[in-house]
Amino acid sequence: MRGKPQFMITYDCSSCGQDFAVTEFQKPVCFYCQAQVGFTIAKKEKLTPVVMAARLKLVTDRMMENLQKAYAVRPEEVDEQELLSAMKKAKDLKDQINNLSLNDSKSNSRE
Repeated sequence: MRGKPQFMITYDCSSCGQDFAVTEFQKPVCFYCQAQVGFTIAKKEKLTPVVMAARLKLVTDRMMENLQKAYAVRPEEVDEQELLSAMKKAKDLKDQINNLSLNDSKSNSRE
């Protein structure tokens, strides 16, 4: 039995240029291009609620940016209301994550 993960490791993918984060127990696989090799460790942080919340904030910010871009370039046959509904749900999630209040004096420690 492995126990609880202790670190969040952020990797930069050389194949697509995106970054992604996993715990030390997970095999690194790029969430964007599915590459399984060619990563550089960008940072390794002690896994805390603050670190997790910061990563969630980054991911939801990116999600909103991508939904806004999708809306701007959508074909006419795409249901505008469906996309607007998805954007509202994403914004609500983003707002909830941004409003999290977590206290952790040991956050952002690198190993």
